[in-house]
Amino acid sequence: RLMRVVAIVDSRNVRGQADNVLGVAYNPTVAGLERALRRFGFDLVEAFFSIAFPRSRDLTALAKANEQNQRYQRSLEQDRRVHILRGELHKHSDRTKEKLVDVLCAVEAIRQAKQIREGASQAEAVLVVSQDLDIRPGIDLALDFQVSVMAVATGKIHSRGYPYLVLPESALAGIVQAPEPNGQAARSLLARMVTNPTLDSWEVLSPTQRFGAPMVFMKHRSGIRGVAER
Repeated sequence: RLMRVVAIVDSRNVRGQADNVLGVAYNPTVAGLERALRRFGFDLVEAFFSIAFPRSRDLTALAKANEQNQRYQRSLEQDRRVHILRGELHKHSDRTKEKLVDVLCAVEAIRQAKQIREGASQAEAVLVVSQDLDIRPGIDLALDFQVSVMAVATGKIHSRGYPYLVLPESALAGIVQAPEPNGQAARSLLARMVTNPTLDSWEVLSPTQRFGAPMVFMKHRSGIRGVAER
């Protein structure tokens, strides 16, 4: 029998893991998360996804990020099992920073563990999908309820002293529904491309116009796709 779980997903952290491990900065999806967790014997009954939205003073500067995150929220909420943990997105000179997200995830882990302990939840365990060290106090306290609580990430969590599940590359790719090739497969293709850089190794797919500049989409015989300026 699959273990029923509630997942708390630090969305931007997972996106960062995908960027680092797979080479594609994609957001986690509900369908991808559910399929990936089933590989490890878990049945997703409820999910909390953190998303940061600009505070009022930064709405103009972060209008594009706000639109993207609003769209992401709507896509997640098509599944009734999903709840949104709303953090804040702050503009600092040329950088954006998330605020409150770690605390929200930590607090939710504690709340869900308490509900499981009290028999007020359909879940049997709590999964915190993040490798952020700042969530550790929440996991530590949640474990005091004598409930199964586990951190889930691609790395950095194995030496922190709490239960964990290290995601293989393929599982992370499933969670963010990354296009292929990605990860090691993409790196292997890139290595083949570098060792065969001649012009006749590329096939022109189609010309296009992006950002006001003429571009040409190309495909290398190794499988790598690229864009060249005309």
